[in-house]
Amino acid sequence: MGEISENDWELQKILGQGQQVLLPAGVRLDQALAQVLPFSRSEITRFLKAPCLAPLKQPSELRSWQAEIAALTGKLEEQQLPAASILQEQRQLALAYWSWCARKPSYKSDKDELYFFLPPLAALDNYFLQAEYLPLNIIYEDEYLLVLDKEKGIVVHPAAGNWHHTLLQGVLYYLQNKEGDNVKPYLVHRIDKDTSGLLIVAKTKAAQSRLQADLQVHAVKRIYRALAEGVFSESKFKIQGALGRDSRNPLRKAIVPDGKQAVTHITLLKQYVNCAYVEASLETGRTHQIRAHLAALQHPLVGDVLYGAKKFPAAVNLPAGQCLHARKLEFTHPITLEKMAFLSPLPAYFNSALQLAENGII
Repeated sequence: MGEISENDWELQKILGQGQQVLLPAGVRLDQALAQVLPFSRSEITRFLKAPCLAPLKQPSELRSWQAEIAALTGKLEEQQLPAASILQEQRQLALAYWSWCARKPSYKSDKDELYFFLPPLAALDNYFLQAEYLPLNIIYEDEYLLVLDKEKGIVVHPAAGNWHHTLLQGVLYYLQNKEGDNVKPYLVHRIDKDTSGLLIVAKTKAAQSRLQADLQVHAVKRIYRALAEGVFSESKFKIQGALGRDSRNPLRKAIVPDGKQAVTHITLLKQYVNCAYVEASLETGRTHQIRAHLAALQHPLVGDVLYGAKKFPAAVNLPAGQCLHARKLEFTHPITLEKMAFLSPLPAYFNSALQLAENGII
């Protein structure tokens, strides 16, 4: 997130301070929000996946909030903090102040309802980024999109605890230096910090929307290589298990009855003494999908301590985190409709892990 122009003032205010919204009786929630907020209906649909609404029952609630946020904002502005820092502080106050609830996009009420709306943190990705230099491995670029090969250990987008040195900020720096200040990147999909490999970043909102629509209907092919602990009893199988938050650890995903449908196809490439080299093909793209699915079968990815994998022996010189690489990516170009296919070679850390597995060390 960087400095914000006057034209973006309304957007900044909504992202940091929220806004009162009216849901008229009998009107779909997503339609009502799209009419009064500076976001598209598809963006609002994504926002509503997170609790971003607080019911307003008394006008005094909003007046009290306006007094609180005005006092905080005045104090922060006196300190001459950058707009990005002010926005973050405003959001922290809003998140603690209101009682948040979730509503489906199709939600309707038989009477008028008032809500306080604050876009989820993910909404900031597409609007305010602070450009920062970061070495990038761009393997394809045209006027509509880029395909990048991400290094292990690089966070894809800014979030709590990782506001700087992210891939998206590096792409913004690259684009602004190449094409001017009026460009910005639009993230199409994500991979975890300690996952390496291919991902798409769009240069236009239209390209992003079309590619994300293709992801929704499984028209984007994503194939990973992974090292997983244990001996596999089958050479080819499908894991089908709905994923949601793990009640035992909020940082993890787990197969749960009320989770989101998730399907992973696994092919055994080579069985070692202690672990297996596998290919994983995604039919869906849930957070931590491959990691959680294989961990549920007692085959956590090598190095993935969060999901129960063993820690590397002290003598093993491998970077922390799961051995997972996004190797193949196939999709239809969102504008030209050309069929695109990309292949990423296995990075050095992964080849080192394969050699250690061959020698029975991991």
